[in-house]
Amino acid sequence: MRFSLRGLPLCVLLVATAFPAFAQTAPTPGNPPAPAPQAGSTTLLAADDPATLEEARELFWKAHSYFEKGDYVEALRLFERTYELRQEPEVLFNLALTHQRLGHCDKARSLYQEYQEQVRADVTKQLGELAAQCQVPAAAPAQAEPVPAPFAITVVEPPEAREAPPAAPPATPTDAGKPETFPFQTVGWVAVGAAAVALGTAVYFAVEAEQAQSDYENLRKDPTPPTNAGDDLADLEDDVHRARKVAVTLGAVSGVLAVGGVTLLVLAPPASAHSEAEPVRELGLGLRWSGSF
Repeated sequence: MRFSLRGLPLCVLLVATAFPAFAQTAPTPGNPPAPAPQAGSTTLLAADDPATLEEARELFWKAHSYFEKGDYVEALRLFERTYELRQEPEVLFNLALTHQRLGHCDKARSLYQEYQEQVRADVTKQLGELAAQCQVPAAAPAQAEPVPAPFAITVVEPPEAREAPPAAPPATPTDAGKPETFPFQTVGWVAVGAAAVALGTAVYFAVEAEQAQSDYENLRKDPTPPTNAGDDLADLEDDVHRARKVAVTLGAVSGVLAVGGVTLLVLAPPASAHSEAEPVRELGLGLRWSGSF
């Protein structure tokens, strides 16, 4: 097939102007929409009070200091006061850890589970350590050894063997067996981009068909046609038919791709506010730090 390249710059211009629009409207995978504040959250009530925030920050670091010294009773009291002022999930985690250090198994387990529900974090390791800690039997008080009578034979019985505590259950990932979702948005935007390319190419061949038709009419009306005018007219007529057929085919393909891409974008599920868990910020000794402090 013989086509001239006079309409190619127009095709390239159309395709080049189409893709920046897709790049601007396409959602960026790395920047999901900010989660909306939940109704009824008590944290939001004190968020705008600088004095309350400063008091909570001071109590938080005091509690951290007492925890490092091993004074878990005072650390627990200060963490509880901090949580009354600022209901941060990290403070809730520190409360659970402090209760665990004090041996309050049921309370620690309840707070770990509440923390997991709030931030959707994996606390399997902490719950396993708590289960192992709470199943260890308490040590029996040491008994004073009786003083043997003179010339008496003392028979020392071997200590009774104690059963080892059961091992903690292995940690299992929370997202095990989670089915992968179909990438509706990715495939949708690819289809829309392909539709733009097909449309631009269809426009190019439509322009070529019109140009070949114009050359055909000019040659046919030429009062002094060249000797091979008949062959040229036949070639131009073939070019017109072929270019129009390609333009119509690509136009139809562009329409199908555009409809399919828009359909996939409409069916794409909205991005979840908690699709990815925030990285845990450790302070040492198992404590966690809140960004508000």
